[in-house]
Amino acid sequence: MMETYADRLNSEEFKKKLEKAMGPRASDIRPTITQITAREESDRNVEEVVAQLRWRAEKGLQKYGVTTERKDLSVLEWLQHLQEELMDASVYIEKLKSEIKQLE
Repeated sequence: MMETYADRLNSEEFKKKLEKAMGPRASDIRPTITQITAREESDRNVEEVVAQLRWRAEKGLQKYGVTTERKDLSVLEWLQHLQEELMDASVYIEKLKSEIKQLE
């Protein structure tokens, strides 16, 4: 069974990293992933992006079994991945621009 982000957030390794970064009581006050919800004073658009990022991260972990914390790719390989994603984004933008022009 694949490890979920909730599992990772509750792991001892994560708690140790959190305590190192934020102090010894940080793991006691840190909410679990199921407790993290949009607050009334939050920007709904930001919260929607956060929710989508979490969903994509979970989907990616289940599909590929790794996170972006993986150590098997070089800087150039990461840059290649980024370039490919940006090229896809440019194609999507061009497609949408074309649709808008057709409506004018």
